[in-house]
Amino acid sequence: MLPFENLIIIDKDRPIPVFKQITNRIIELIRDGRLKPGIYLPGTRQMAQILNVNRKTVIKSYDEMLGENWIETVMRKGYRVMPDLPLLKPRSFQPKTYFSLHGHKEAFTTQDIKVIRTGGYMKSSDVLVDDGFPDPSLIRHRDFNKASIGDDRGFYPGRVLAPRPVGGSAAVRESTSVFLNDSRGLNISEREIMMTRGGKMPLYLAANILINKGDIVALSDKSDTLPIEIIEHAGGDVIYIHTDGEGIDPAHLEEVLRKTKIKMLYLVPHCHYPTTVVMGAERRRRLLELMIAFDFWIVEDDYAYDFHYQNSPILPLASSAHNGKVVYIGSFDKIISPSVGLGFFVASPEIITKAIHLQGLIDQNGDAQMEHLLLTMMENRGIERQIMRCRKIYAHRCDLICELLRENLGHLIKFDKPKAGLAVYIKFEDRFPLGRFVKDSSDFGLFFNGTLVDNFAHRPEKAIRLGFASLTIKEMETAVEIMVKVINKLVSVSKNYSMSNLSPSAISAYAS
Repeated sequence: MLPFENLIIIDKDRPIPVFKQITNRIIELIRDGRLKPGIYLPGTRQMAQILNVNRKTVIKSYDEMLGENWIETVMRKGYRVMPDLPLLKPRSFQPKTYFSLHGHKEAFTTQDIKVIRTGGYMKSSDVLVDDGFPDPSLIRHRDFNKASIGDDRGFYPGRVLAPRPVGGSAAVRESTSVFLNDSRGLNISEREIMMTRGGKMPLYLAANILINKGDIVALSDKSDTLPIEIIEHAGGDVIYIHTDGEGIDPAHLEEVLRKTKIKMLYLVPHCHYPTTVVMGAERRRRLLELMIAFDFWIVEDDYAYDFHYQNSPILPLASSAHNGKVVYIGSFDKIISPSVGLGFFVASPEIITKAIHLQGLIDQNGDAQMEHLLLTMMENRGIERQIMRCRKIYAHRCDLICELLRENLGHLIKFDKPKAGLAVYIKFEDRFPLGRFVKDSSDFGLFFNGTLVDNFAHRPEKAIRLGFASLTIKEMETAVEIMVKVINKLVSVSKNYSMSNLSPSAISAYAS
């Protein structure tokens, strides 16, 4: 008999019912060929004992598979996988699709997207390291529930389900403008702001409004693929600007500007993604001077503005005089939860009018329910309370994860303690087998679900983002322990990789 106790892992913490987990896993085993046609499954009583679940749960799972013709019953023998089951593709009663290209595929090109594939099957005891997401358990449920349900239950459905103006209701735009004025010093009204669905729609709107085909757009040479693809999709040609420990280098940008006419500069000054670098006030001032002198647009991303740990965050470029040539974009997903996918787009009224029109072509209704939740939390100052509470907790977790990394891996990795944001950017030696490291870590119960860096603008770099905000102390300790085990294993067995050629100064990992 196959070891079903190892093949079918039950996680009672998942929102999926246990019987459905059993059903899905058995079907997956059949499709993968591990359960061959005609093989007999354990009886319901035996399977319940193997999986340590109630027998009724197994009966419900088997009944579902019987109804879908994955298994059948054999008199006095039990349950077996259907002998004539087509294993090579999912079962379907749909006719053959006509949505396939024939003879025209050469006209279409797509970008290769790097996805971390860890393999394995996660258990509730495993550790998941994300890209730098907030901890949903820190949500102030009193504020959140009040905002979600509403004080007047009769009023709430009508308020949320009523037609919503493209660009967001006047009330949520006004409240968001007040929030940005108080925290970022923007001095705007509802005329200069619109709401979007998700954090990347603002950049999509800005790129498609400001860029024409063939326009040159400047980005950090340490940018992730998503903004690059958005800009290239809008027709822009990307040029990269040197980035160091303080962000984009104005001197290199000026050198480029004297040779090349650029249309737009995209930057993330408050907490550069993915490296977490914070740009200083002097560089921000210099970028504005260059913008005015060479007449180009700046799209400033608000990413992680609210979570600075050493000092108060530096005010955005958009808070200074800029002749309307700055577009300020951001979202609320780092403050509350990634599920609260609301973004904002701040620009001159003329640009806002164009952005609202473009948004209306693809998303007329927006997310009225989330806008209502955000509006209520702003009106009762729940947003401010959430930020203040989380900033203190995340600062402590940032200190802890950096201390763990320094003590256990300081001689093997390079990183700077982040001044802002919800993740640590960890760099490895150029020959380090990063993909193998991620895969082997999953075998020990550590799963990475975030940005994996193999290359930046044709510049070799091996790095990974370790999100700490959503991890408990125990999870941090377990994650670092597994990282130590896997890295030491790779260093000892690989003939092509060794950290021995790095000097102690080159691998100093901690910035106090």
